[in-house]
Amino acid sequence: MDDDAATPIVGIILMVAVVVLIATVLTVGALTFLPEDEPTPRPDASFQFDRDSGGVLTVTPTYMEDGTRFDLLVDGQQVYSWRGGELSEQRRLRCLFPGNELTIRSRHQSGRSYLIASHEVGTATACPLPGTSVPFASVIVEDREVSLFDPTYEFSLYIDPQGEGTADGEGPISVTNGWHYVQRYDRSLEGLSGPTWVIVLADNADYDAAAPPGVGVDSYEIQGDKVVPTPGSSEPTNDIYLVFSPGCEQSTLKLVDVQASYDNSILLGDTVVIEDTSTAAETTYDAPGVTCTG
Repeated sequence: MDDDAATPIVGIILMVAVVVLIATVLTVGALTFLPEDEPTPRPDASFQFDRDSGGVLTVTPTYMEDGTRFDLLVDGQQVYSWRGGELSEQRRLRCLFPGNELTIRSRHQSGRSYLIASHEVGTATACPLPGTSVPFASVIVEDREVSLFDPTYEFSLYIDPQGEGTADGEGPISVTNGWHYVQRYDRSLEGLSGPTWVIVLADNADYDAAAPPGVGVDSYEIQGDKVVPTPGSSEPTNDIYLVFSPGCEQSTLKLVDVQASYDNSILLGDTVVIEDTSTAAETTYDAPGVTCTG
């Protein structure tokens, strides 16, 4: 009787052992075949934000990981880039308004973007531009003016470079990239009604590299209502000159001068306005309307 009673108990113990063994094997197998998801390392850097007695905001890199790119953005728009190791590249910013947010981001080769530092402007900085009682449409980085936004119009202009150099294959590049020069005027230019934007484009540059200070700042003169290119030896002085007049229903783009030889396209948003600047037969082009917020 005792031997017969022990048999079911032994069987149950063996079944439990088998189940545990199978579960263990399945768990180990699942862990073995799980994809490795190693997070990309966050670039190492530190930046300091200071305001001097003259009302200028200074951004100073105190450490940057060598060979890594760090972008300075104002309200999400890139205005300058550092390459790791350039600790002497302190940047002085003017024409900032309360509420403007400065951020520094770095993008890993994997495409992942990292927030490195941020700073919110509490008091308006010094600014030599008119209209200092309202939010500025531009920020001055050192001696270079970068167009930020307009309280009335919102639009995005791009150049699609097809040159054989470092820009080849980049795809559309925004005019807010540091290699381009953008300036807003509250007046008509080149026969287009104001406000107008003068845009000087570099058609074949290393857009991922930090642009030299003062790019395009002396690339043209305004004579009457004409935009007159001036000689120069640095990008984008001798490339593509545009005047843009935005409108809610329809905008106008004028090709003032082309001193570049590559077959570049000019886009407003997703619309190609000029197919090829090197063979363009016209100078004035109809363009889509933009977002009017005022």
